[in-house]
Amino acid sequence: MHPPLQIPLHLLDIEDMLKIACNLGFDENFIYRNNLFRRMISDVGGQVRALEIFYDHILDASKTHGWDDIDLLDIMKSLEVELSKRYPFNKYINIITPVLANAILERPVNENETFDKDESNQSISYKLLKSSGILTLEPANTGFYIRIPYLWIRLLVKKSANKSINKFWHVMIDPDEPFYWQNWEIFNVKFWALRYCLFSALRYKQIELKELLEGAHYSDNLDVNANVDIPDHESVSTHYLMRPSDANYNMLNTEGKTCNISLKDNSKICKNGEGADGDWFCS
Repeated sequence: MHPPLQIPLHLLDIEDMLKIACNLGFDENFIYRNNLFRRMISDVGGQVRALEIFYDHILDASKTHGWDDIDLLDIMKSLEVELSKRYPFNKYINIITPVLANAILERPVNENETFDKDESNQSISYKLLKSSGILTLEPANTGFYIRIPYLWIRLLVKKSANKSINKFWHVMIDPDEPFYWQNWEIFNVKFWALRYCLFSALRYKQIELKELLEGAHYSDNLDVNANVDIPDHESVSTHYLMRPSDANYNMLNTEGKTCNISLKDNSKICKNGEGADGDWFCS
């Protein structure tokens, strides 16, 4: 007899998910050569129940369609609907922002730490969210890293009421948001704004530059120990200037509005006009 599985189940890795597909009788070309299928199981993120539902829908579709004709996008939409019914996303959408912030910034947490209360006045901890199947906790040296599959983050952000923090997340998580290589500068601007909002959501007022740049490549000459003021997430805005600008000028942006550029104002993140040496991210 197989030993009882630990609940909640750990996230599966990509190899486990592919092996399960093989054991279920999926076509090998579909498993290993269908790029959309592989991207989608990556989005599912190894969450066992979500993977089970996803694979069940694929097996049902394979009974009436060829493997190359299965509508994976439609199946993924159905999966989102089923997960929204099965898991208590709505119960936590108004207080989930700090959880997502710690997950995306990869900051360790204490599993017993409480950060809010639900409608019945019950304290909500990371351990409780883990038992609800919303996230998993991975042991770290100083606590636990929060692991949330991409599909979970997408569902939580879509339902979240705090739009002032989430307004810069869509380019990162929305599969319907077009992203081309020419948009790289715009991505950087929104990513910088997103990190400001995430740290603001965690109530940081000031951090060292190296924390803000963690995971990024930057010049060896940069003073990464410098302190950076974190603006309130409600004040953070992005601007795309019509022409190159130095700091401390009133400039016209692509929306036809005047934007005051100042190195003392961290709340405005600007993409400089064509031909500029660089963009303005922080003071």
